[in-house]
Amino acid sequence: MALIACDIRYGRTDRQKRWLAGGSLRLISEATGEPRDSIVFAIQEGAAIIFVEHGEHRPEYVTGAPNDPVVVARRK
Repeated sequence: MALIACDIRYGRTDRQKRWLAGGSLRLISEATGEPRDSIVFAIQEGAAIIFVEHGEHRPEYVTGAPNDPVVVARRK
């Protein structure tokens, strides 16, 4: 049995988390040959401050198109 853990920032909807889990399970199953019902997929959510990338703390998750000027401004 495989255990896959995914850490994400707070803010995603239940629908987005279901889509993430379903797509990830499909890809992992295809890549490894492991049946989907033998894979445990855990999503753990946390505040953006605990995620650091390239030495910078990640901003809070903001819904919307990533390149939308309004969304970009809200991330700063």
